[in-house]
Amino acid sequence: MRAHATHSARCLVLVALAMLSGLPCAFAQSGEAPPRGPRVIHAPTAWIQASGSVFATAGANQRGGGFGAISVGLGGLAEVGLVSSDRAVVCDGCRADDATPGVEHLFETSAVFRVGLGNGVVWRGPLALAVGFRRTFAAREAAEIHADLGELYAVGSYSAGTLDLHAGARLHGARAERASGESNELLGAGAFAGLQWRPSRYPRTTMMADFSFAPEFSSSDVDLRWLVGWGVRYQALSFGSIELGARHRQGEGFDDAAVLIRLNGRFP
Repeated sequence: MRAHATHSARCLVLVALAMLSGLPCAFAQSGEAPPRGPRVIHAPTAWIQASGSVFATAGANQRGGGFGAISVGLGGLAEVGLVSSDRAVVCDGCRADDATPGVEHLFETSAVFRVGLGNGVVWRGPLALAVGFRRTFAAREAAEIHADLGELYAVGSYSAGTLDLHAGARLHGARAERASGESNELLGAGAFAGLQWRPSRYPRTTMMADFSFAPEFSSSDVDLRWLVGWGVRYQALSFGSIELGARHRQGEGFDDAAVLIRLNGRFP
């Protein structure tokens, strides 16, 4: 079964690369630059949505995981929203050098609150700053582990024409309670960064890459593991875009990458 999953992952990655290589032909008819979103792939940005504006995302990957998010702008200075993600995993055997560790996605739903400066509200310019808080209130149990997650982060975003740069730091807190009654806690910090580039010939197209950390739960510990994501976003409609990308997790081979497909909508 693992060989079949590996083969499926390889095929999906090759299909994704083939689609990406053919994108310039599809983007010959360019339009206005796409609206700025609250995240690159997993790393947050400092762009706050306009007052009353709603930004929603829904997607899935070939490993049975998914992603969903909705955020609402408040006065151009803050955002509130919900995020459901499979970025955290439970991995039995990963700390014991198991040749075939059992990995399960820990699908969790969190409430998010962000406050930002810039974006033309407090000052006008290429730099924006934001502070955010994310707290899990529901998580699917995996491998008999009940997880509780929270994070506090600060991020800055800088727009240099067609290139947007994002960088920040995040304080992660996680707690795992097991059926045996044992529990483990994590309090750790990790940096994150991302970039988004819109080719001048194809302003509806955004090439993306980011680096961040996410908790990983094992049978006896909780640790932070890095994530690398890359992909492309195409603004097909004035209010909607589609993303195709891949996510690589620390400790996994290239064949184990998750291929992501997401749909975004921004409704003023």
